Amino acid sequence: MKDISTIKELFEDSLFGSVVTDIKSKKSVYANRFIEKQAKKLIDKVDFSVGETELFDESGNKWYRTFTEEIIMGERKFLHTLYFDITDLKTASKEMSDRDKELEIVSTTDKLTKLFNRHKLIETISSELAKSARYRRKFSLIMLDVDDLSKVNSDFGQKAGDMLIVEFSKFLNQNTREVDILGRWEGGQMMIICPETDINGAINMAEKLRIQIEEAEFSNVEKITASFGVTGHLNGDDEDSIVKRVQNGLEGAKNNGKNRVEFELI
Repeated sequence: MKDISTIKELFEDSLFGSVVTDIKSKKSVYANRFIEKQAKKLIDKVDFSVGETELFDESGNKWYRTFTEEIIMGERKFLHTLYFDITDLKTASKEMSDRDKELEIVSTTDKLTKLFNRHKLIETISSELAKSARYRRKFSLIMLDVDDLSKVNSDFGQKAGDMLIVEFSKFLNQNTREVDILGRWEGGQMMIICPETDINGAINMAEKLRIQIEEAEFSNVEKITASFGVTGHLNGDDEDSIVKRVQNGLEGAKNNGKNRVEFELI
């Protein structure tokens, strides 16, 4: 049992807030100098439950952590709530969270194209494999490569080649589905991860893209074409096996004349 006068003696000049509230009337019977000076509106924000919580004081633009206990004096019941200013802690936590998000973006983004990088693509393939194993969901991969990119580099310079890759990546981003995951594998090679799509759907998508690329206009070059490899998920696949198949498909398209779609199932 605590006496309110004792609470006043303990907390009147404290560096954190103290409020005593009559449970029956839900009115404050005591608030120390900290509350009166810095956070008077908190008096009306007492949470009528024992325990710990956090609240935001809009008037002072501050965060507080509160600890509330019940006080019984005779037949009357009170709540004693302590308020600790945790604004600096919240600010530091948000800054750390923002930095973590920035680091995550940097670590998963290709510097040139701003698409997902190879690391993120492999991570996403792992996630799709796990979904397929657990929920029997299908997915497919498309890998495509700008044909004769080395000729663009030799004729117009490395900068022109990089500009073409950037323009090419934007074109793909505009002409793939929202559900697809697009990223840069290496050089002029891009990968499209197609969730909930069987190999026939992925082949049709690749062929449509192939025609669109052939008909499109790009800066510094009159026309470009691209070769495509396609594969679908098979039972027992891991990251290496499914990537190897789609790479084999792309290699087959290159070896068989370029500007074509080849697929591999085994």
